Amino acid sequence: GENAGADGEKVRTSCSAECGGSDDSGGGAVVPSCGKEEAVLAHVASAVPDLTREGSWILFPSATAPHTYEAPLAATQLDADAPEHAVILETLRMVKLFRHLSTEMLDDLVKCTKLKICPRYSVIVREGTKSSSPIVLLDGQAVAMSPTQNPNTGTICGKGHCFDETSLLTDVARPLSVSAHTSCSVLFFNRDELRKRQPHVVEELAASPEWESMQTALFVNWLRGLSFFRDLTKSKLESVAALLRLQHCVEGEFLFREGEVASCFYVFVDGEIGVKKGQKLLGVLNSSTISKSGENGVSPWFGGTCLWYSRPRMIAAQAQAPTRLLVMDSTNFAAFMHLCQHFRPETRLERRHASAAN
Repeated sequence: GENAGADGEKVRTSCSAECGGSDDSGGGAVVPSCGKEEAVLAHVASAVPDLTREGSWILFPSATAPHTYEAPLAATQLDADAPEHAVILETLRMVKLFRHLSTEMLDDLVKCTKLKICPRYSVIVREGTKSSSPIVLLDGQAVAMSPTQNPNTGTICGKGHCFDETSLLTDVARPLSVSAHTSCSVLFFNRDELRKRQPHVVEELAASPEWESMQTALFVNWLRGLSFFRDLTKSKLESVAALLRLQHCVEGEFLFREGEVASCFYVFVDGEIGVKKGQKLLGVLNSSTISKSGENGVSPWFGGTCLWYSRPRMIAAQAQAPTRLLVMDSTNFAAFMHLCQHFRPETRLERRHASAAN
């Protein structure tokens, strides 16, 4: 039997093969309700000719590993003249982040949107995979769950529900797996394509309070991973996050060059930075050499010494791989020091490089 719940309803997705479809999770729907695992397998085998296609799970009473099911159909580019175009615009307006966009901007957003049809029980996205595309449910219902955190329960979501909005800012690991509870249609937005083809839409989104809130939450999450910031109150963390901006560097890009006036300092997120004096490579900063605890003097921030003492850069910093950094501009430095009065902009690593440079 099928029990479709309202948007946001908790749903039981796994139970004993002998449970007969009962639910002890406090009122959630059972997906699906049946008596024997063998009966479900027989039903699925008769309904789906190919059970081994890659990329999806089926949710049924089993305490063991997930089973494969028909994968979502390939994404197709949307046509602005298609009959369902009005329905798509209506659905996008249900998403808080897009609600303030004009019809013209929503039309431009649709030009960078693809539609994917997902059969019932197929996996739409998996927890932990890298995301650069938010997804919006156009119709049908989906179950959002975390197989690693709580594999037995999930949340039923319906039309207009948006997942992974943060991926419009930068690549993130998807926090949840999303599977089709019923057959459903899903809208995908590619961040890089949107920035390239419709930059005015991204600019409009970036000016919204929802974008600022989303960015603050992401930065706070990153800062909590560093011991220096971990003990700050939530309000202080949010105040620090509001002073930062995100910078993406491509391989070979210089953050700053020797002799330049210091205008900011950096907090390392991921990637690799080469520290140079002239043509000589003095050291490399990456996830292995930088201590997120700040121990051994190799802190996850750099470039603050020259900013603190208002002097030119004595070394150069260049990305050796695609790199992400949080940037504190000089205009916000005084406010930052007021919030973090024990912050030391100079690290042993910088002192050692400065000494080597001299």
